[in-house]
Amino acid sequence: MSLSAFAFAVLLLLLTPGPTNTLLAISGATRGLKASLPLIGAECAGYLTAIIPLVFLAAPLLIDQPAAALGIK
Repeated sequence: MSLSAFAFAVLLLLLTPGPTNTLLAISGATRGLKASLPLIGAECAGYLTAIIPLVFLAAPLLIDQPAAALGIK
């Protein structure tokens, strides 16, 4: 793969909205901004529900297993 093809693929990935942005945009378009505001809190709560346990459970394991941490990267 050439460098220009790789750069183009990365650019496309960066410009593509994720599921959170898509959900918020569709909700805002169909229900209006005011009715969609609670979704922002719900999205933040869902993100924290996934990330906080990961930090507290996986971090000690990855510190003890540097090869696993390298594999995840």
